[in-house]
Amino acid sequence: MPDTPPPHATGAPSTTPVAAPSTTPIAASTTAPSTASAAAPVAVPPKPEAVRSYETMADVGGWHDETGCLVFLAGGGGAIWAATSAEPVGYGALLLVPLAGYVWLIGRRQGREKERLREAALAYVREVAAAQAAGAKVPELSPELRKLAETQDV
Repeated sequence: MPDTPPPHATGAPSTTPVAAPSTTPIAASTTAPSTASAAAPVAVPPKPEAVRSYETMADVGGWHDETGCLVFLAGGGGAIWAATSAEPVGYGALLLVPLAGYVWLIGRRQGREKERLREAALAYVREVAAAQAAGAKVPELSPELRKLAETQDV
């Protein structure tokens, strides 16, 4: 047999397959991503504290703008009344103007905090939706989170 040339040298088709060298790592070539995700259980994301806070304050507030405006108008109205009448006590109503500013600042701070918590809650809802789409059994969302998910089309 040493005198016979190899099959590829004679032009004859080879019947034995030849493995080509692989450049991919062994761990990457043994399991495909689709089979790895199907076999591994999908973890449900834990509910962060920010989401719990959002659930408690989702429908709270909103009165600061109206109240601040009314207090501001009352202070201005008192000052106008004092200027147009002989009663200088109406100028005391001008003390309501800083109170109106304080109420607006409180409302602004609460609005910013609610927006920050809303973003965290929205991220959590998206994570839960992704886990459910991957096959995880997820708990039912609270009414506040359901409403958020419906408004954002998650």
